[in-house]
Amino acid sequence: MNQQLFERLVTQIRSGEDSGLRFVFQETNRYCVRTLIKTTSCEMADAEDIFMDAMLIFREIFCRGNWYN
Repeated sequence: MNQQLFERLVTQIRSGEDSGLRFVFQETNRYCVRTLIKTTSCEMADAEDIFMDAMLIFREIFCRGNWYN
């Protein structure tokens, strides 16, 4: 991911636009869910729930501005 794309995603997520968070979700969902299943031996549904919780936390951190800038 280049800096320009990262900046655009940060702006979209902070402004509440769904497109930025949707992009991050689509780009990371399969990898993260598979990794959770492999490393924790959990079921697919549990891995998807964990990933969704992580996405919500990710959005919260970006919206508060505690991570970037």
